[in-house]
Amino acid sequence: MKYPRFKGDEPCTQVGADLFFSPPGSQSNYVHLKAVKAVCDNCAMIEPCLEYALHTSVVGVWGGTTENERLKIRRERNIIANPV
Repeated sequence: MKYPRFKGDEPCTQVGADLFFSPPGSQSNYVHLKAVKAVCDNCAMIEPCLEYALHTSVVGVWGGTTENERLKIRRERNIIANPV
């Protein structure tokens, strides 16, 4: 799976990248998860971003989903994620 071709003007590039990652060891504690998901919801790249994240072992919020949410989607779609 190729990395999505971001243009550099996506909504996620306009906010701090740290919002998209939880503190180490606590992936369930995304402090600004609701705000981050709102950023993703307004992005034209949400689908390619999510597809990339589903097929790779990335951490953080990608395509409006957390690692745990992607794990569930992978199980439903029978997707095996490749290491980055």
